[in-house]
Amino acid sequence: MNENQSHTDDHYHFIDQTLHRFDAAEGLVQPGHALRERVYLTNDAPGPLPFAAHDALPWMRKHIRTALDAVTAARTLGVHHMGWQIADATFPALRTYCLYSISDLIHDWGAECARACNDTDAEARMLTSGGLMRLDPGQHHKALENFERAAELFHRSDNQLGAARTLNYKGLAHIGLGDTKRARTFFAAAVKQCTQVGDARTAALARLNLAEIHLGHQRYDLARQDATAADDVLTQHRDELNSARAQIVTARAHTGLGNLDQADQCLAVAVTVLARLGSSIDRASLHRTRADIAQRRAQQHTKRDANELDAALLRQMAFEIYAALNVPSPRWTSIYPK
Repeated sequence: MNENQSHTDDHYHFIDQTLHRFDAAEGLVQPGHALRERVYLTNDAPGPLPFAAHDALPWMRKHIRTALDAVTAARTLGVHHMGWQIADATFPALRTYCLYSISDLIHDWGAECARACNDTDAEARMLTSGGLMRLDPGQHHKALENFERAAELFHRSDNQLGAARTLNYKGLAHIGLGDTKRARTFFAAAVKQCTQVGDARTAALARLNLAEIHLGHQRYDLARQDATAADDVLTQHRDELNSARAQIVTARAHTGLGNLDQADQCLAVAVTVLARLGSSIDRASLHRTRADIAQRRAQQHTKRDANELDAALLRQMAFEIYAALNVPSPRWTSIYPK
């Protein structure tokens, strides 16, 4: 074996091992996220994983630059199918830790790799993942462009599942653009079409997004019903993170209905999961929900001064998170009577 071949084999081993590890971590953090079964370069044994299940997400965060190096190596060596797969496997860490600048780079490179190997579905996946990462920083027009392009690719390849999922993503972009009427249309279509193609989990996520719209229109009982139904499905799919998010929406609905003890119970379920898996954005949502509960208690003349102080402090904590991430504060309709 000559020196150049040995050098290439070393790179192949590095790329393979990176995908093995990120894929395993992704499977622990977000089961079912992978687009399809992973394909590797070599038959090398993956070796022992360097993390336990509860450490998978922090491990991904710590080694995200390694993943970026592996995508770079895959592009340089022309093994493009490895580049987009590694980019795909990083998504849970990018989203949880709000790594927006790295996300733009890694998903753009992933899409480039997918195009290089003529994998339409993989390119669409890179576009949707990259688009989702553009929502929190307020890049809603760019995100919508990503989703519309992805939908075109899914339709071209007759991928009904991918096309159905993009309906939910388009709804999220329209929420950010302030068009709740159009967003509601997309979410309702996503519930219907995802159910038809057998994707109960994404249908539940779309229904959870409908619950958010109900909150904005003070339709608290409808919001509670949709959020609870979504949580039931997400729990069945072992999606702890989105189940916790559903509990926050349910808590907000209970707050609007005046069921403050039930709201507290929902948050008690959510807080432990979000401490382990949630992003900073999730924690900000948790603070804002607690602030609404405290404000509602103050309006019921229950320890009014203390609760009003708690509400102010919790809102400040939330806004400090948004400021630290340099992202706009999401639109949030107060759910207690003025």
